Amino acid sequence: MFRTSLLLLSLLLLSACGFMHNAHPYNAIAPEAAEAQVYYGLTTTGGILRAGTYSPDSLDIQIQSRELKTALFRSIPQSMRAGLGKGFSAGYDFSMVSSKDLHPIGFDQMITPTVFGAALKLHFAKSFDLGKDYHVSLSPAVYTSQGADALTTKRHRMKFKHRGMELPLTFSKEFHEPINFVLSGTLRGAKDAFSGDISYPSPFAFHYYDFWDQPENKVDRYAAMVHADIRLTSRLGLVVQYGREYVKGKDHSLQHPILYLGIRLREKIL
Repeated sequence: MFRTSLLLLSLLLLSACGFMHNAHPYNAIAPEAAEAQVYYGLTTTGGILRAGTYSPDSLDIQIQSRELKTALFRSIPQSMRAGLGKGFSAGYDFSMVSSKDLHPIGFDQMITPTVFGAALKLHFAKSFDLGKDYHVSLSPAVYTSQGADALTTKRHRMKFKHRGMELPLTFSKEFHEPINFVLSGTLRGAKDAFSGDISYPSPFAFHYYDFWDQPENKVDRYAAMVHADIRLTSRLGLVVQYGREYVKGKDHSLQHPILYLGIRLREKIL
């Protein structure tokens, strides 16, 4: 399992998004003690930067008046949850990437400069067996990310630092026939804060308008998701999730889809 994890982790360096993804691929059934469940998948990100309010006002108006076209699957995280016994579990979500820097290119540069981006979430969960194959869990988590990302299609970019906390509540029902699968629903509340520098190109070649040290923005996120875990073998499962997320900032609000498509591997740690 660990050799496979290292191989797939190396791929994240090339293809993942530095911003924290907005999926929650875990059901409410706790892993057994000393069992690790490792997830590899494609998923969406929250894109909460456009919910911020930026300074000066003219910059904020420019950002909000221009569209941002993004691909749905912008993150390829590696996720893991390990059983601790008695319904407790803990784990992480991690992704990293090299992306375009704040200034796409300078007059003395042959290639576009890059910046390192990474996202890490640490979570702890407690699951309760309600009987008749029903389960419920609470999964508080803290997370942080940093990197550079687009704010508009006109190449407004932000080099950001981001942190937050969340509390997902998940209900699950296990089915054994005609196939073994778990159907789950998750409600989640989260609070995020981010700050950084913004830049966009001027009409003159290799010249940029820079707005350093943007004030910290705080946003609230609320999400509802449904997902299915389909057991293919004793080790391998398929995980599919869909949901919607509402993001509320000081002056702006957003709605985003939540999509996750991945596999789950089960391994004994000891």
